Amino acid sequence: MRGSLLVSCLAFAAHLSGGSVLTVKEEQYPLRAGCSESAEPVATLKRGDPVKVRFSIDSNGKPCYAVSAQTDGKTVQGYVWAEALEGIEQFEQARRGAAAASTQALSMRAVSTQAVSTQALPAISRSDVQALRDQAAVKTGKTNFALAAQLNLAADAIQSGRPAEAEKILSKVEAPRDQRDVALLRAYALLEMHQPDRAMDILERALRENKKDPQLLAAAGRAAYSLDNPRQALDYWRESLALHPDEGLERMCHKLEKEVSADKSAEKTYGMRFLLRYDTAVASPETARGMVGALEEEFSRISNQLGCPADARIITIVQSPAAYYQTTGAAEWSGGQYDGKIRVPLAPGKKIDPGTRRTFAHEVVHACLSNLGRWPAWVQEGMAQKLSGEALRPEQREVLKVLARAGKLPTLEALGNGWGTLNGAQASIAYGISLAAMELFFGKYGELGPRNLTNNPQMLEQITPELDRGLLESLK
Repeated sequence: MRGSLLVSCLAFAAHLSGGSVLTVKEEQYPLRAGCSESAEPVATLKRGDPVKVRFSIDSNGKPCYAVSAQTDGKTVQGYVWAEALEGIEQFEQARRGAAAASTQALSMRAVSTQAVSTQALPAISRSDVQALRDQAAVKTGKTNFALAAQLNLAADAIQSGRPAEAEKILSKVEAPRDQRDVALLRAYALLEMHQPDRAMDILERALRENKKDPQLLAAAGRAAYSLDNPRQALDYWRESLALHPDEGLERMCHKLEKEVSADKSAEKTYGMRFLLRYDTAVASPETARGMVGALEEEFSRISNQLGCPADARIITIVQSPAAYYQTTGAAEWSGGQYDGKIRVPLAPGKKIDPGTRRTFAHEVVHACLSNLGRWPAWVQEGMAQKLSGEALRPEQREVLKVLARAGKLPTLEALGNGWGTLNGAQASIAYGISLAAMELFFGKYGELGPRNLTNNPQMLEQITPELDRGLLESLK
């Protein structure tokens, strides 16, 4: 292995292993059951105790964090105020940077910071929810506390990754289903559940009564994009921006304008679970039908192992390599990606060979896992490589051995989610670690392991440190 590559590997590993560590500032600090001074303490933390942030909450303008910590040999979960944590400023700065670089799901051969990702589209925030709660009122002008409570519960469920629970709550509220507040939250729940058609139906009804609502328009744009109507999405977003400037939405508009101008794939072919949009200069109708057949076969095989939901249609876009790189901004070593849609470059006249099927399988895994919940990048990438038939290459294993012997092998958690800025050598390390970990996972838990994991995502807290230890042992 060339010396420069080894230096790059070690530097990258040191970067991953660094990061901000959050610790408790005060002695005998109460870990509470909620974001309130009156919430019952569930444990007492000592000064210097490390904590792991699960998610954040803006409680009446005061930042509060849901965290997990180790105390007396046990893992406990609760809430602390931001002011109690050492290193919170660096943590928030790193989090914002990672969020900007991250896509909904990363691909083995493509990590794009340019293509529009549904995770990067406008999402309702805690402050938005607080405003909805404060404004919830009946015609008499009195606050409708029951409606406010339901909105709050639904928002908590959405932000905690339980959109189906939010949809269940909102479908039963005692208010018109197209009421602005209910419609907005319900649409976000449905979009998180990958049901943009239902979300669009709700948003269009709400927009008939609220034609100049920038949040409803922004949400409708997201639904249109998810339904593969990019021009309609642009219309909604431009109208929303004209009413209320938003820097994030404006960036999405610019990216989508670039995508629309460069994308020449206009023909469509439908399967049971897939909509394939393709460029006729790249594939013939016959080849396109064959691609849909291959996608359906890979989905059925992968679904048997992961339990993929079958109610969400997966949009797949096949383009020429030039159009693919121009619309996605993917790295030059990219061979496919999933950013809410499967995107694959294909040379004109190329047939469906084993490599193309592996690419399809890889991206189908990403689509499946993304529809099942939120997973760390190492799970996404490790599972996609494993289930598409890839194996750790000898040169990748040798690099991991060098890192392990030098004490520089990053933990799985340290890999994070912001892989969008990795170069080829760095990506090889990150993907190599995730694949090596997934091979250990299959070795320990067998063929039923993936389904057990997707049914019980809390398993990750147990298996992640187990796999870290197993990796070090296997690389001695």
